[in-house]
Amino acid sequence: MRVFIFLLTAWLFILPYKTEAHAFLVNSNPAPESTISQLPSKVELTFNERLEKELYSLKVLNDKGNSITKKPTKMSQNQRKLTLDLPQEKEGIFTVQYSVISSDGHPVSGAYLFTVGQPSQNNKVTVNSPAGETGHQGSEYNLASLVIRTLYYVFLLLASGWVLWKSFIPYSKKEQKEAYIKHGRLIQKVHLFLLAGFICIQASILLNGQNWAGFPDLLFHTAIGWSWLLSLAISAAGLFLTYRRTWFDLVWVILLLLAKSLNGHAAGQEMAPVTMGLDTLHLLAAALWAGGLSYLLISWKKDKDHSTFFFKRFSVAALISLMVLIFSGMVYTVFLLPRIFYLWDTAWGILLTIKVVIVILVLITGALLRSHKKRKKDRNAVHALLKVDLTLMGLILVIVALFTQLSPTPQNKPLNWDESKGGIHFETKSSVLQPGINDFSIKATSSKGKPSIEKAELRFQSIDRPKVPEIIVPLKPEKGSNGHQKIFRKSGAYPPFSGEWKMTIAVVNEDVEEILITKTIKIYKLQL
Repeated sequence: MRVFIFLLTAWLFILPYKTEAHAFLVNSNPAPESTISQLPSKVELTFNERLEKELYSLKVLNDKGNSITKKPTKMSQNQRKLTLDLPQEKEGIFTVQYSVISSDGHPVSGAYLFTVGQPSQNNKVTVNSPAGETGHQGSEYNLASLVIRTLYYVFLLLASGWVLWKSFIPYSKKEQKEAYIKHGRLIQKVHLFLLAGFICIQASILLNGQNWAGFPDLLFHTAIGWSWLLSLAISAAGLFLTYRRTWFDLVWVILLLLAKSLNGHAAGQEMAPVTMGLDTLHLLAAALWAGGLSYLLISWKKDKDHSTFFFKRFSVAALISLMVLIFSGMVYTVFLLPRIFYLWDTAWGILLTIKVVIVILVLITGALLRSHKKRKKDRNAVHALLKVDLTLMGLILVIVALFTQLSPTPQNKPLNWDESKGGIHFETKSSVLQPGINDFSIKATSSKGKPSIEKAELRFQSIDRPKVPEIIVPLKPEKGSNGHQKIFRKSGAYPPFSGEWKMTIAVVNEDVEEILITKTIKIYKLQL
């Protein structure tokens, strides 16, 4: 047990505090950093997953930091698009600010600029807002928050597992059953306490640590709030109604785990009923394994005969549980990821890979345990293996807790590429690269005394599909460019589809020398 506590503590302290956004922009009109001739009639932001219907905002600010409209923001029927109608405005620099809550219960906010016309150099944006996108507020980075979140998931599975095992423990004395129920009730109380703490922390994050006047709306008008209320009601009822009838205990556990699935990645998917069912099945198998293993370890040295009888039942149930965990986890991952090879492009996927390795170690440990029992080896050796199994279980539970803070889907990012070659400095920028229309801005500056720049082009070669011919995009310089500094802008469906691409900028100078710079970019498929 001391080894388990040490590993758990060490794991928590070495975790990075930065987390990934769960919902992110996949399309915005106007595009970030774009220059357009006149202000559009509306701003549209499209996200990769469903958003909550309450507590969202979209504002457009002028260069003085004032909102240019008081019209309400509209949300599309599929809850993935925000629209704000705009009035007639003169040219200038405008800031788009947005704040939403993704369907899995995580706040996402961001801001970007776009330009209308040719504003004067004196125009400055005075708004003090973050550029780009953030998934969580600083309070979530607090270690206490992470510990409570992790312990909540640990005791959720323990409370469920102990209720499931109550009717299948081979009690030899009445006192054993009474002690089991007593410990089970204690675990339920701790779970209820941690659930309340988890809700308070999540609410603080969603409300940005202040403005608690919005808490009733969060609690009663969002799917997240209703999932919290349902979890609290089911958990509180379990203190009085469980450990009586086997069928009711099973229903209670399923409802408790299903309520948890309402607030997570599963609820945000297109086929939410299927993914939530898989998530509940996954948690049910984990609870059966966690509850049985913890009880076996506690009873191992207290009662030899009792623990020996229970071990026979647990070993079969544990094997079935692990098989269900593996199967449901694989199918669930397929539903979450647009491409299976995205698995290693996110922290979520890396943690899942670690979890798979740990599960394999659990299977090996279980095989050793069954082998030792059949050969009637030293009980101390079996006890040591049980500790190893419990430690591995603890690590898996920590990973499960961390999954809720990370997005399984990789996020497309803006392009900011600076490179010098052949006496020319290239500055290449683009808003979030994605399948579809992308806007590229390339500034090529020739050093003093070097030949001037005559022409340039963009080239894209698919690395994943080498048989696809290279795409060549001619570039025309903007007005006002001179021979030693030229600015090129190009908008179009480049690259045309997701995958890994070799992007090349080719420049020809007045000496007819071709200068090439290349960069590998990766564009992820949008999950809409």
